[in-house]
Amino acid sequence: SRMYKELCVRYEVKANENVIGELHGIGNHIFCREVYLRIVKPEAIELFRFLMERKIASFILTKGDKRIQGEKISALAERLEKGNIFNTITAFRVVEHTKNPKDFKIWNDLGEPRYMVGNSFAHDVAPALEAGYGGIFIPEATWETDVEKEIETAKSDSRCRIFNSLLDIREHFHELFPTS
Repeated sequence: SRMYKELCVRYEVKANENVIGELHGIGNHIFCREVYLRIVKPEAIELFRFLMERKIASFILTKGDKRIQGEKISALAERLEKGNIFNTITAFRVVEHTKNPKDFKIWNDLGEPRYMVGNSFAHDVAPALEAGYGGIFIPEATWETDVEKEIETAKSDSRCRIFNSLLDIREHFHELFPTS
């Protein structure tokens, strides 16, 4: 329903409350743990396990509806370690606002290097760079992202690496974490 509301504002059309309610119901049906269990990317599971074996702390900072994001985290937890996500992921946090540098500061005392991995340069990586993290941008086209523009922006920042896949992090592990 958020996208519907944004489109209504963008195109100056009055949002219909009945449509909002119906879209919310559809979203609750689609955005559930059972669906997320099927669509968790295998390379995400592989990468989290790889980092865990090397004692690299992993955090998830995600934006969105807390219930929906909780369903995603629950599915990821089940796929990782039979529900015990904290064997692999040190912490997670859901924010309902656009990510900003303050969201990253809570993990600053955990040492260097720190990276934000994201599929949106503007929404994931840029706020982390501003907070002093390194960035790993894995471009992915969405209806609201100009991927080519984001790639050009990411290329212009020396603190950001651009990879094609989460598994590229494993391939470049010793460059990213030279003391590990």
